[in-house]
Amino acid sequence: MIIVNFQGSRFILGCLRSVLSSDYPSFEVLVVDNASTDGSAELIEEEFEKDPRVIIIRNSVNVGFAKANNQAAKISHGEFLLFLNADTRTDESSMRRLAEALRSDDRIAVAQPKLLLIDTDPPRIDSTGDLMDPYGNGYRRGVGLVDRGQFDDKVDKIFSARGAAMIVKRDIFIKVGMFDEDFFLYLEDVDLCWRIRLADKSIRYVPNAVVFHAAAGSRDQAMLARAWFHVVKNQLAMIVKNYSWRHLPKSLAGRLLCYAIVAIYYPVILAKTHGRRDNAGFLTRPAPTPQMARAVLGGMFWNLRSLRQTLSKRSRIQTFIRRASDEAISSYMEKRDPLANLLRQIDPAGLT
Repeated sequence: MIIVNFQGSRFILGCLRSVLSSDYPSFEVLVVDNASTDGSAELIEEEFEKDPRVIIIRNSVNVGFAKANNQAAKISHGEFLLFLNADTRTDESSMRRLAEALRSDDRIAVAQPKLLLIDTDPPRIDSTGDLMDPYGNGYRRGVGLVDRGQFDDKVDKIFSARGAAMIVKRDIFIKVGMFDEDFFLYLEDVDLCWRIRLADKSIRYVPNAVVFHAAAGSRDQAMLARAWFHVVKNQLAMIVKNYSWRHLPKSLAGRLLCYAIVAIYYPVILAKTHGRRDNAGFLTRPAPTPQMARAVLGGMFWNLRSLRQTLSKRSRIQTFIRRASDEAISSYMEKRDPLANLLRQIDPAGLT
């Protein structure tokens, strides 16, 4: 089990207490602290340093979510890797049921539990798996809906598992190249699962395994701008790496057109609604600021500067990993109207 902690003093102890109560017969917990300054690393050491199941790794700098997870995966010993966010809580059977799903079929390489939002009554969904359209737009299936079991029979109708709680066969994780460490934040889970699908492996949703997630959001313009930079950067890199040459031009052109339309209409739409916050106080519709525009342009220019490196990764993926066609993988992608998907990108508050 791997948990990356960064400024997680509000959540990390509850997370660790929950996972250590698991009924899974044998496991290790690797906690990677990314140079937290809120005292959370000290809290972990104080409570768990004598527990032989817990291994604490402290980084001197924040190396990002992807690299920190890889760091722990390289020294892990288990057959499976269960990645958890620090703001999650598991029930005692979650790990066992996820492992059972992976053992049930050799082709299943990844599984995701039912992610429910913490402290909601009635229980509301955080994710029952991630969906993606051909242009790299990703969505959490069922997010915000009251959980009535409406997705429990759709166990194989997802494109990828959500990195907040996902289990992966360790040998497959290593074989496909682990998380891309250039994905400092966001979409590293979707990119990994895309490569796993390219290797002709499958991904499963496991509704009887339940994990609770706080899903903390951004509260200020600077954090939202940073998020947009990484999303744009990673969406473009992901498309370039994983599509075949036959389908790459169409998808890449569609993605760039989305950014162009957003650049034109985003300020117009949001000027009337900016500053809107949800019930938790999170900013859901950022004001149209130069900072946001620079973030989007910065993500695009990063890809130009890093094109040679991205093409090198692409070559390895297409040569050594790909076993499945784009046509086979596209059957797991969303077939919604591209305009509807674009509007969802323009209006972040409308994501469902």
